Amino acid sequence: VTDTHQQTRDVMAALANEAGVEAPDLVSWHALQEWLAVAEHRVTVPYSGELAALIPPVAVRLRRDFGAVLNLIRAHAILQQARRERDAEGRIVATTEDYARIRELVADLVSEGVEATVPAT
Repeated sequence: VTDTHQQTRDVMAALANEAGVEAPDLVSWHALQEWLAVAEHRVTVPYSGELAALIPPVAVRLRRDFGAVLNLIRAHAILQQARRERDAEGRIVATTEDYARIRELVADLVSEGVEATVPAT
C-alpha cells in the first residue's frame, strides 16, 4: 500500500469524481427482471438431437459444454419468446436463430477448449 501524500490526494480525487457521476437508470433492467420472473421458462429445442450428432465427440469436456450450449439456446429463446412459437404444451420452441446467436457468442470458446469447431446451422 502506497502511503504518500500524493496517493492520498489521488484517492480523494477518485472518490470526488465518483461522487459526481449520476447513477445509471435501472428502471428498464428492473422491468426486465420482473417480466422474467413471471414469463414462460419451459423451452423445447427440437433440433438438439441433430446438433448433438453434428458435433464430433473429440473431448470429454463436450459433455458439459454441450449442455451449457443448450441452456444458452433456451435462455435466448426465453428472452425472444414474444417472437417464438409454442408447442402443444405451451412451451417456447427454440429456433435455429437462437442457436445461431449463441454460436456467435460461444463457438470460439468451445472450440478453443476442445480444439474443434461448433457446426454452423
